[in-house]
Amino acid sequence: MARARMPHGAWPRGLRLAIAAAYRGVCPNTFLAQVKAGLMPEPEICGRIKIWDRHRMDEAWDRQDQTEGDPLMEALDDREA
Repeated sequence: MARARMPHGAWPRGLRLAIAAAYRGVCPNTFLAQVKAGLMPEPEICGRIKIWDRHRMDEAWDRQDQTEGDPLMEALDDREA
């Protein structure tokens, strides 16, 4: 699958999975793990399509405390226990 690339400043408000992951700077599987861990918002469902709101993603990113441990890795560790 080709990587999703958007010109600087051309991000739409509603992002499908590949674009949402690219916006976050991770692969789609990592992005879905971040959603499951509560680090990124759940998508809105439009018919059968999942759409992530870019503004909600920005807010979630801003809320993350960068001084603590990695919450994604903690969530993944809890899942394996």
